[in-house]
Amino acid sequence: MQKLNALKDRLGDVHNLRTAMGLLGWDQQTCMPPGGAGTRAAQMGTLSKIAHELFVGPATGRLLAEAEAEGAGLGSMAPTQGPVRFL
Repeated sequence: MQKLNALKDRLGDVHNLRTAMGLLGWDQQTCMPPGGAGTRAAQMGTLSKIAHELFVGPATGRLLAEAEAEGAGLGSMAPTQGPVRFL
């Protein structure tokens, strides 16, 4: 379960970055001063880039493969088979 937990942590980081982007987007639409658009665009661009790199990076693929192999070693009792299969 170590590899699955590492994968969940990594995907949790991606989720947190995307959630932060959502909050920044909400702020932009509701109460950001007009002069802040350039800075906000840079902030959201950076967060988007980091989230994308984490999600599609080789480490994520490696963790996915390792978590799947880890679950396969447990046979039909593997709780990791379902979540890994649908990731």
